[in-house]
Amino acid sequence: MDKDTFAASRRRLHLSVKQCAAALDVSPRTLRAWESGRDPIPPGVADDLAALMQWPAPPHASDSNPSPRKRENYQERVKPE
Repeated sequence: MDKDTFAASRRRLHLSVKQCAAALDVSPRTLRAWESGRDPIPPGVADDLAALMQWPAPPHASDSNPSPRKRENYQERVKPE
């Protein structure tokens, strides 16, 4: 997943950087680094973002490299500001 797709997906979910970072179990700084292209987005993050969006991950998302982050209860962890 490239940085532009990642950022567009977060905006489509109507999540702030802070909310999305909490849902993905990373710091807001890490999320900003992914969106700016400073750091590469790990392969498992595409799966996590797809789980947030409740639709299948893109075909290039690797099943052999699952994300170590928790996938359950995203909606409970994301609260409007």
